[in-house]
Amino acid sequence: MTTTLVLLGAATPIVVGVVVLGIALVGELTRRASSPGGRLAAAVAPSPVTAAGSSGGAVNPLVGAGVQRALGVLQSITAVVACFVPLAAGPYLLVTAWWTFAQRLVLRRRYPLEAAAEAQ
Repeated sequence: MTTTLVLLGAATPIVVGVVVLGIALVGELTRRASSPGGRLAAAVAPSPVTAAGSSGGAVNPLVGAGVQRALGVLQSITAVVACFVPLAAGPYLLVTAWWTFAQRLVLRRRYPLEAAAEAQ
């Protein structure tokens, strides 16, 4: 009985570590794919906004360097949050992060941003 409790006590940090590393890995993959030149990046350059507030073309709000840095930090924050939530929430965060990454890849293949910009 005591040996089982010791093994369970040692396994929990390992499971949490694997889940947190998995979330961090997905976050890094998402950050790289969303950065300029990545698979999820917008190929459309932002056009300047006029004084009236209308733009000359389709502007992707995620193109700016500051936004890209903030999104990279937010991906890392998800891994940090996984360290403090109950163990059952960690795999949920991991699966959600992987699902979102895969979904964005599939949707960008099916509906490229260049085609959406040309249609407008």
